[in-house]
Amino acid sequence: MSKPSFIKISLLAALAVPTFGAGEPRDARELLARAILIRGGVYHTGSYEADCFPPRQVVVADFYLWPTEVTESWWQAIHEDQTQNADPNQPATGMTHQEAEAFCRKLSEHYQITVRLPSADEWQIAARAGTPGVTYPWGWGLPAGRAAFDAKGPAAVGTYPPNPLGFYDMAGNVAEWVLADSKEDHAPVMGGSWAERDPRYLRISHRLILPKSYRDRDVGFRFLIEAPANN
Repeated sequence: MSKPSFIKISLLAALAVPTFGAGEPRDARELLARAILIRGGVYHTGSYEADCFPPRQVVVADFYLWPTEVTESWWQAIHEDQTQNADPNQPATGMTHQEAEAFCRKLSEHYQITVRLPSADEWQIAARAGTPGVTYPWGWGLPAGRAAFDAKGPAAVGTYPPNPLGFYDMAGNVAEWVLADSKEDHAPVMGGSWAERDPRYLRISHRLILPKSYRDRDVGFRFLIEAPANN
């Protein structure tokens, strides 16, 4: 079984943590520099716990994942639509699954690189940061002080500490849309949200499926960038 180079990933993550509020990347090169590279390989996702995606082994190619949820300022710049949060560093919320996918397509066109929602497996791989079976992005402890949880609303992105790879808010804050079958009317959301009252809903492998038409302050997204062929 191949083993991912997590030392290399961690080094890249340390270099890639963005300056929040610094504006959107100017070109594809800057976009990739500010994203976090996950090397392809064989991974284990899911969990034997109740209400989780079942455990399985997956093979993924190299990919980059954005370290934070898409912010209100970026949503406004690309989507040109008003969502529910006025603070530019708040995560954008209130979009349907289709609207999140449309945002990714606009990024693809703007940067001339393939941008999309991550799959549930890719999302879990990034959240686990190389620790198989870990319950939360930070480990096994409860979320107090580590995530926006049991709160009145989402926090600005980057308010809480990142996981070991540099990904912020992968538990709590806002639940995140991920890829779904185009023929289905429902899609998974990952990570739980600020509105949860039970920490079990913040588990990395927790399985929650919502109608693609759902829109509210507890759901946003982050995006994946497919690694260029010459990466």
